[in-house]
Amino acid sequence: MIEFTLEPALLEIYEQLIQHGYEAYFVGGCVRDALMKQVPHDYDITTSALPKQAMSCFDNRFKIIPTGLKHGTITVHYQHHVVEITTFRAQEVYANHRSPASLNFTRSLSEDLKRRDFTINAMAYAPETGLIDEHHGFEDLKAGLIRCVGDPITRFQEDALRILRCVRFAHRFNFAIEDKTHQALIAQRSDLHYISIERITSEFFSMLTDGNPDLLKMLISLQLLEELLPEMNGLNDDELNLINTQLNTLPNSLPLKLAALLSPINEAEAILMRWKVSRQLRDYVLMLLDTLHTPIDSPYAFRKCLYDHHNNIAWMNDLLILRQGFFHEDHKAALTHLHQLNQNDLIDRQKLAVNGNDCQQLGLQGKAIRECLDQLIDAVLREEVKNNREDLIKYIEIRKK
Repeated sequence: MIEFTLEPALLEIYEQLIQHGYEAYFVGGCVRDALMKQVPHDYDITTSALPKQAMSCFDNRFKIIPTGLKHGTITVHYQHHVVEITTFRAQEVYANHRSPASLNFTRSLSEDLKRRDFTINAMAYAPETGLIDEHHGFEDLKAGLIRCVGDPITRFQEDALRILRCVRFAHRFNFAIEDKTHQALIAQRSDLHYISIERITSEFFSMLTDGNPDLLKMLISLQLLEELLPEMNGLNDDELNLINTQLNTLPNSLPLKLAALLSPINEAEAILMRWKVSRQLRDYVLMLLDTLHTPIDSPYAFRKCLYDHHNNIAWMNDLLILRQGFFHEDHKAALTHLHQLNQNDLIDRQKLAVNGNDCQQLGLQGKAIRECLDQLIDAVLREEVKNNREDLIKYIEIRKK
């Protein structure tokens, strides 16, 4: 019998259901990850108890949240664990390629496992019974295969988001997609338009940042790139290979990966708007793209670029890393210098040792004051003058003559 080591707090949650006479099993991703000797990120329990029955099993040591009663789900917080508990559900009729039209609770674990997406996610475990694997998910796990439970066309028609989940698991685990599942995925790929853009980007961005290579090649081979990013249809093989290489070698940062992905596309802003990313992320990526081809070939150019972008050291770090990848520039010295900087080393209008009143006392008025301060900032960045009041006043006086 295959056995897992479960932390005492997880066993306590499980045992509350058992002690009240209900069936309960750990299920899905936590079982899969444990079999792969990985620490699960999330824990799910499936049970014969209806949601309100499940809630009544826990005393006040446990924090219970009725997160999705209509879907049969409650969430239990105990110690440092968060566990979702869901009532056994039978196969359902789906509406709009995403959600069940109605829920069918059942007393059968077998019925519940039949409705799940992939065999590697359709395994259950209980300490008393060991692994329950009616769809041979453990065999597929050992073989490195993503296979739908039952008929793959039906699985993808029920919930088109499973198309992207299939790719995400294959990419994350470096698994192959089983032949019939592969064929069904390609046949049903256009159903993605039924899915909200937020759910699509959540899956897509998870793939981008899972740390594994050749995502772009996988999406092209599955004919999914044209569904996710039709603006790339006009790129040639060399351009696509360059982007794929950058995605492979860049650090695991979503802003960097998005900047690399969108670098050859003129419609980057429109795409980010369509994807409904946060304004902060959108602006950050667009700043990287807008500055990607700006020369940074001197200490002054480095300091000026940093100043022009609000002295954002983290952003400047990302820009240099991105440029190294695309242009094979050696920015090791600049990156070392950047990492040694702190905000006190940086110049801006507030830190300038003179202000508008000083300029006014020297006879400058209106627009000339702003121009003078801009010139002083530039002179400090060029290291033509030190940022102290005496030297800056002298600099202004010399320029006035």
